[in-house]
Amino acid sequence: MDEAERLIDEAWHHIEQDMTLNTPDERSNVTFTIIEVNANGVVILTESAQTEIPINRASFIEAIRYLQANAHDESNPCEITARKEDHAAGPFCRAIRIPNGRRTMISSYLVPILEHIGVVGMGRAQPNTVWII
Repeated sequence: MDEAERLIDEAWHHIEQDMTLNTPDERSNVTFTIIEVNANGVVILTESAQTEIPINRASFIEAIRYLQANAHDESNPCEITARKEDHAAGPFCRAIRIPNGRRTMISSYLVPILEHIGVVGMGRAQPNTVWII
């Protein structure tokens, strides 16, 4: 077990079903709700489209690995660059999609969950950023 797995394992129990969070962009103030939590991941429900999006635990681990590998701490934050299209998405956004097995943009939901459980910090001003704590 590497450090990213350990961090997620230790903090996973802080993710709560029926918890509502905001996406990173403070201008849009979009909310989503975690409707399911289990050992393998979460399912969120978007407020606007009422769409269920599964996010597996491996994507949370990959987010931590990416931030650690690229030395993204508070003094060197990572731009999230969340985009639906792969070609327009930033490297962080693309990296965390891969373990999820889908091309769906998940960074707008995964990052606030990681912030809630205390393993990352998040900048809500443009450009939105994330860093390992």
